[in-house]
Amino acid sequence: MFIPLVIFLGSLLVGQYQFQEIIELNDPPNLFDPIYQSSLALPYIESFNNFDFDKGRKINTIWGIEHFGNRHGINYWFERFNENTVLALKVFPKDVAAMANCASIDNCPDLDTLACCSSRDRCEAKVYPNHTSGSFFYGWKFMIPEDFIFQKEGKDSINFGEKTRHFIAQWQQAHIYESTRRNPNIKSLKVKWKYNQTVGCDGRKLDLKGKPPITFNLMHDDLDKDQRLDLVISYGTQYNFHWIENCIPDTNSVKGGRQYRLKNIVQTGEWVSVLTEINWSTEVGEGYMRVWINDQPYQIQMQDGERILTTNKEKMPSKLKGANLYIDSHGYAQPNYLKLGHYRSNMSVPHIIFIDDVQITSDPIR
Repeated sequence: MFIPLVIFLGSLLVGQYQFQEIIELNDPPNLFDPIYQSSLALPYIESFNNFDFDKGRKINTIWGIEHFGNRHGINYWFERFNENTVLALKVFPKDVAAMANCASIDNCPDLDTLACCSSRDRCEAKVYPNHTSGSFFYGWKFMIPEDFIFQKEGKDSINFGEKTRHFIAQWQQAHIYESTRRNPNIKSLKVKWKYNQTVGCDGRKLDLKGKPPITFNLMHDDLDKDQRLDLVISYGTQYNFHWIENCIPDTNSVKGGRQYRLKNIVQTGEWVSVLTEINWSTEVGEGYMRVWINDQPYQIQMQDGERILTTNKEKMPSKLKGANLYIDSHGYAQPNYLKLGHYRSNMSVPHIIFIDDVQITSDPIR
């Protein structure tokens, strides 16, 4: 399924961006309009051979990482599998890197971050392709080790007994405008979203916050006798409440969030290849995603009221339909960025995931 690219391609493409031509040169670039923002030169492949994560986090490159600063233990490294280098990401209990106050040693004595906030554990690599229209293909491989410990329920006081969740991939809406994040001469400008506000709805005050429009959730509670796990894909833009389309007029940005289950996909110690085709759009009738797992196309079937993705290699994969981009307060669709690794409920055990062969193209990966 993955393109057999020429070896030198990876070294040539890492960190390169192409800028769309500004049609009216007399007009100053609009910091909010994605047409003036850089995007990744395609095709792009990252096999992590000779990869420098510190270099990858500098300005004008595409990689970043969110982790707890190695305070509970080493969060990421590179490992060899059969003469191939892969990225290893490890999350520890109470690794809540995304919350600045929680990650502060001064604010959280003994690194007991759960005493300071109720954030999730996190260790994720971030990729910034910056696509806001058109169809693109995104592929990667992952493996969870054989000694992976499954935890079905939360064990901390905050989530004790609750069903755990463990995102191993997600597309997250932008927090910083790409035009300012990459430009060292401009102070980074935070995105303000169209509906990220408090509104009145049927006598209630709703704090509208958009959720990541695409997530891959590793189901710890579904370990079968064959030791295989399900993945649940959540696809589509959504806010905190599914019924708020009755309260605000623009339904394109609020409907979505359907879930699709891939049964028995993940087994410890085995590599899983993922390929997605995503057509980016703010419109319900235009946005979609297709999925291939281990080179097999997957189609939607309804089973006992649940959407299941099953494979028939004679058919094209189904389109998971719906809007997949959010609109900012200036009316522009803003890009999502890909995150691979761990975003999970607060758990009492560490977890490792291995990532390899991240590929982004505008043509089918075959």
